[in-house]
Amino acid sequence: AVESGVDFASAFFALSAVFGAGSILAQKAGGYIVDVAQMQPIANRLVYACVALTHYAFTLFVPARLSALYPYPAAVQPIHYLSILPVLALVAALAYAVIKSRREIAFAILFFLVNIALVLQLLPVADFIAADRYNYLSSIGACFIVALVFVRIADARPKFRAAVWTVAPACA
Repeated sequence: AVESGVDFASAFFALSAVFGAGSILAQKAGGYIVDVAQMQPIANRLVYACVALTHYAFTLFVPARLSALYPYPAAVQPIHYLSILPVLALVAALAYAVIKSRREIAFAILFFLVNIALVLQLLPVADFIAADRYNYLSSIGACFIVALVFVRIADARPKFRAAVWTVAPACA
């Protein structure tokens, strides 16, 4: 049964990669991929990717001041380097989940990362650093972790089970 679950998860990751590659090809065919000569240096693109990833993770749990598009800042500012810390924490959580054989947590983190990685503007396709619409599919991974927390609380504290299952739908 575990092997079929792994096969099922692999199929979802493969499907995500196919759709992501298709999106990049469509952007290229439409002329939206920025010319290499106009691209930011790779160091700046990595910082902007961390800023975007942090933005996506934050707005997933605190959906305030949302916008359809978030333009690039005029230049990389020192505060942008702080966005590397949440990214390192996410990578550390993934490593911990893998080391401790917490497959469901590793799957959820990877689901989020794989779906978001394709739109982090490492290969710039637009004049914006992030767009809220890119967070929809990847949010499944984060919501899966929240659901696992609710299940764990309900299993560990049977007297709170009714309260947990009353509050859980409100978090959806």
